[in-house]
Amino acid sequence: MNFFYIREKLLHKIRRKNAHHIHSPFIFDLYNQIIKPQRNNPKKLKEGFENFFSEKGITYINCTYNEFIIEKEKNKDEEKIICIKEPYKSKENNKELKKILENSLSFVSIDLFYFVFIIKDKRLSAQKYIL
Repeated sequence: MNFFYIREKLLHKIRRKNAHHIHSPFIFDLYNQIIKPQRNNPKKLKEGFENFFSEKGITYINCTYNEFIIEKEKNKDEEKIICIKEPYKSKENNKELKKILENSLSFVSIDLFYFVFIIKDKRLSAQKYIL
């Protein structure tokens, strides 16, 4: 592990919020059912999201802005869930993540450190969560 990764993990722990800061009933349920019990186990967290969103499916992409834009442009009108892998692995990934989040202002983003989930759903109001 590099210094950047360790520093970002500590900062994420300081910045992350709990259930008291979640205003969306959908995200609140997601937090209590999946995120909170599996927060420290990335494998189980990923499995929990896959089960929760099994009917919609999750698209996994690397942490690159270009890959995000390509995926975002596919089927523009459909609801979708995009999972960005290893957003804090390196400084380069972190810069790409910041560009992605700036370009996803109309989506819900859930930053879980190991993954960042971006949810495009017209029923949800746009918001950024660090959980």
